[in-house]
Parts: sequence; structure tokens; C-alpha cells
Amino acid sequence: MCRVNEILQRSFKMQKIHVSLQSSSYDILLAHNELAEMLKGYRESWRQYDQIVVIPDEHVWQLHEHYFREAMTMNGLENYLVKPIPAGESSKSIDVWEEVQTFLLQQNCNRNTLLVAFGGGACGDVVGFIAATFLRGVDYCQMPTTVLAHDSSVGGKTAINHSLGKNLLGAFHQPIAVLYDSSFFDTLSEKEFRSGFAELWKHAWLSDANWLQELEISVLQNSWRSIPWVAELTKGIQVKVSIVERDVFERHERKYLNFGHTFSHALEKGIGYSEISHGEAVAIGILFDLLISAEKGFIPHQLVKEKITFIHSLGYPLNKVSSVPFENYYELMVRDKKATKTGIQFVLLHTIGNPVVETIEKKLLLHAYHLFQQLIEEVAND
Repeated sequence: MCRVNEILQRSFKMQKIHVSLQSSSYDILLAHNELAEMLKGYRESWRQYDQIVVIPDEHVWQLHEHYFREAMTMNGLENYLVKPIPAGESSKSIDVWEEVQTFLLQQNCNRNTLLVAFGGGACGDVVGFIAATFLRGVDYCQMPTTVLAHDSSVGGKTAINHSLGKNLLGAFHQPIAVLYDSSFFDTLSEKEFRSGFAELWKHAWLSDANWLQELEISVLQNSWRSIPWVAELTKGIQVKVSIVERDVFERHERKYLNFGHTFSHALEKGIGYSEISHGEAVAIGILFDLLISAEKGFIPHQLVKEKITFIHSLGYPLNKVSSVPFENYYELMVRDKKATKTGIQFVLLHTIGNPVVETIEKKLLLHAYHLFQQLIEEVAND
């Protein structure tokens, strides 16, 4: 199967997406098993830095250190420091942030330092925030290693978690490049594929009914590893880039990218980061947003049940939703960074590709939550 997957991935040449913002611009490169080739275009500019510090997810480093070092050596990039951080959401803490800052100071890093985030979405989030805050800002490169990170590595949102909620401490800080090699997916678990698919599914809902249908059929008909990820992720990233270029600081249109995320952040915090992945929570959050959209009369209820059935068939942990009382979720959503003084904001859909941001009152949220529990139970018993 791995050989079949490699043939499928290699059928797509290296993709380049240019991000053009008022204050900066950079390229996103996507390919399979081509990290050394991606680095070719950056080796001269990277040699101009006084220090290069690679900050990998410790699990990723154990799996892919040799491949990474080989690609760097092939491009004459042999002088760099490595500072691994914990794998997963636990890395997005004030303690890890301070530990890495201390390491950089002890190594006499200055403003002409390049940080390289080598890992999944959590690694990219924390390394981006370290880059944004170390000496008031240094350059960093994103090297995502998961499907999920196709979303978080693009657009410059960086953050760590606070005891009161997810991503509450952060900054907008754009990378100088995103180098995305899908060969790292060979070591992902089924849960990690599920997690990453949710963000891709989100981009399809926000943009194109035909792509949404094709994507769902592809997932149902293929194993996770046989999906042509470079091609699909290129589509998803293009959707995000087009929105970010128009609204980099999330004042208007970029809020649409929070589709599924208001309830999902409450799920992660309420259930526990170790019990449900970010992407699993996002998929469930999308279903909840769809249900509210149906309650507002925007989309048919039957569509919502169909999508609950679809997500259930892929193994997402819908049964965990009821493990936390509504009031707990509500308090977490009130503290979410997307909340305003007028209430809790949700991204709803008038139709596929036509999102809208609305403030939803507690009464409707409570009603939708109970209905959601009922629909999940019905689907599980079918």
C-alpha cells in the first residue's frame, strides 16, 4: 500500500502557492518526498542568518531526524541548533514557551535568527509564537508534518494555550516559507488522518459544493493513505490563502475560517486535549454549526443528519460530546477569543460556499445541543 501511495503522490508535481500580503509575502511548496529539493530555493538566504534553530516535535524528530538532516546537508546547511519540544497540544504551554526562549537566549541568538518549526499544528503554533515574541520578532519557517497542519501553518496565526482556554495567548506573525512534504504522512495514525481531514472538509464547505462531494466520496472509497493528499491539500490551502490575503488580521472575512471552531475549542478543553484531537473536535464542531444553520432555516435538517452519519462512519468520537454538561461548554465558549460583548459568535452557512458570522443566544445553543445529542444517538443506533 505504501508503494501505491508513493506512486499516487508522485503523480503530482511540486505545487507552489504564493501568499501576497501588504506587509510580507512568501511561498508555500507542496510535494512528496522532496524536502531537499524544496530547500534548494532557500539555501542561499538561510546561510545569511547568524543562527538557525530547528524546533521539532520530539516524536517527529525520533521518526524523521535522518531524513531532515540529509535534506539540510544536501543543501550545505549543516550549522544549526536543535531544540526538541513535547509532542502534541502539551507543547502549547507557557512553560514550553519560556523554556525555548531561555534556550535561545543562552545560545546568544539575536534578531538575525531563523527558527524552523518541524512538526504538526501544535508545534507550528508554539514555534510561531516564540518567533513572534523573541526579541520582538524573528523569522521562522513552517515545515508541517501532518495533514492537520495544512491549515495552521498558513496565514500567520500563532498561539499557546492558557489554563482558561485554547489559543488565548498569541500573535499574528507570518512565516518566511512553508515547506510541506507529504512523505511525513507515512507515519501518521488513522486518528491523525481523521484529525487533518476535518480542516480540509471545512475548506470545502466554505468554498465549493462539487469539491465537497468529491472529497467525501474519495474518503469513503479510499484508505486514508491512498488519498492524493498533495492535490487535495493544495485546494484547501488555496481557499485559505485567498481569504487571508483579503483579511489578514481576521477583522471580517477571515472569521469564516473559524467554521466549526467555537464549539470545537470548548470540546477540546471540556473533554480534555488528550482525549480528543483538534481535528476530531473541529469535525464535530462543524456538525454543530450546521445544526444551528438548520435551526435558523438556512439549510435542511436532513443534510445535517446525513453529515452526522458520514462523520460517524469515519470513526469520529461523537459519543464523547455528551460526557460534558452543556453549562460547562457554554462557559468555555463565553471565554473563547471569538466571543464579543454581544455574545458568542458562530460561523453558519446560508448555503455551501456562503458563510456568515452570527451571534447566537444561549437559548438556541441549549436547544441545539440537546437536539445534537438526540441525532448522535439516533445515528449510532441505526
